[in-house]
Amino acid sequence: MKKNLFVTQKAKISRENYQLKLVTEDSQRKIPISLIKNLYLFGKAELNHSAKTFLLEKNIDIYFLTYSGKLKGILTNTILKSHYRNRLLQYKAFEDKSKNIKIAKWIVGVKIEKIESYYGRSLKRYAEKLKEADNPASILGIEGTASRFLFEKVKRDLKEIGVEFEGRNYYPPKDFVNALLSFVYSVYYSYVYSLTLSYGLDPYIGFLHIKRGTHAPLISDIMEFKRVDLSSFAVDLLRDGIINSDDFDESFRLKSDKIRVLINKMVERFYENEEEEREIDGYINKMIGYF
Repeated sequence: MKKNLFVTQKAKISRENYQLKLVTEDSQRKIPISLIKNLYLFGKAELNHSAKTFLLEKNIDIYFLTYSGKLKGILTNTILKSHYRNRLLQYKAFEDKSKNIKIAKWIVGVKIEKIESYYGRSLKRYAEKLKEADNPASILGIEGTASRFLFEKVKRDLKEIGVEFEGRNYYPPKDFVNALLSFVYSVYYSYVYSLTLSYGLDPYIGFLHIKRGTHAPLISDIMEFKRVDLSSFAVDLLRDGIINSDDFDESFRLKSDKIRVLINKMVERFYENEEEEREIDGYINKMIGYF
């Protein structure tokens, strides 16, 4: 069975026959190309030309990320794959205001339900407001308000284990909890990016979020289905002592040895969990059905 390969430390990667050879300061290993689904390279991992060419020939996409988990770029031989029918339907849905609104409301509705379950409190009033919403700004406003309950629960859970969290902030994160949340979201963002490409969808045509800079709105749309699960996962890492404040430097960047630990936990929780894979694939297929 093919799996995503994450290289989270400084390494030199080359091709050796039908295998990738990974050499680090303290070890080396070989992975058959036939077992690799996508390759994710963090930081200063080096991939030689022969390996790049062979991976592309085998339709294996290569994702380049910073040590903080931000996606820098993708190397692929067929950026939007061959499922052009899905893409055409996506463009038509985007141009159809009623479909656009319907999809955006569905995304937020699912997120509200998940927040309700996690928070332990009814958010029916926001679900009712969502039914009446008829423009993107109002839908985004409802989503933003509902998200505050998500981070209130995060704050409450962290307080129980003696970790201070004042609220969500972004660029740059002002504390290690926000840095951890951003890292987890960013890594999953790259994973969702690969999924949308496999379905032949255009990452830059979204229905809830708006394109800004290199941000891919469709990826953020799909991320909303898992935002609660990813946030809860980050809380669990702190509660279980797998990650703590000492694992971040003064700029709130996760230390390289802990990146490997966190990625391994994400692989176990999200990428090699059949139930999780079925869920996210189900959301993407349902979205395509709305097109």
